[in-house]
Amino acid sequence: MLDALPMGVVVWQLADAADDTSLTLVGANTPAQRALARDFAAAVGKRILEAFPQTPAERISVYASVARGGNARDLGPIQYSDELLASTTFSVRALPLPAESVAVLIEDLSERIERDEELRRLN
Repeated sequence: MLDALPMGVVVWQLADAADDTSLTLVGANTPAQRALARDFAAAVGKRILEAFPQTPAERISVYASVARGGNARDLGPIQYSDELLASTTFSVRALPLPAESVAVLIEDLSERIERDEELRRLN
């Protein structure tokens, strides 16, 4: 069902409420796999810094806070890159789920940014 969504969804569960970096990958939909250039099936059960080593501590802290029962957060446009993914700008939202989990919704903004830049150049 999540594969029908136009945006990527990555679900993390907090293994240790006292440790933000204990966010553990539960799963991801196909659009997330395409956008983030990785096979999530092989990464299920890995902690966030194993799966996404370049994730800043501040962002991990936000995800963990939402997983602990915090409110949904719109993190706005975020750039991310690592050895598997060239620098890409994503719109990122974090939504609380049961069992100290968080759904991270991502939308690749690269095409929209390129289109906006092209329109600015033409005007």
